Amino acid sequence: MNNMIEKSKNITKDKWKVINETDGIIASPKAMTKKEAEKFIKKFADRFKLQGYYLTGNNEKINPNDIKFSIVPFDQ
Repeated sequence: MNNMIEKSKNITKDKWKVINETDGIIASPKAMTKKEAEKFIKKFADRFKLQGYYLTGNNEKINPNDIKFSIVPFDQ
């Protein structure tokens, strides 16, 4: 039984979300592992490299590498 509780705690601890700090919004509403969140950030920025810019919520064109992200616990 204790083993099951420990596994449950680990699952809860490993739920993260990505915040787009550039625009002050949640970048992905899906709960993910920290490793998945890191991959998500890389893929997010890569989507805008072909067009050469990311258009912020303030209509500012910035380099996709300049998008700021944070990975925070999912329950925050």
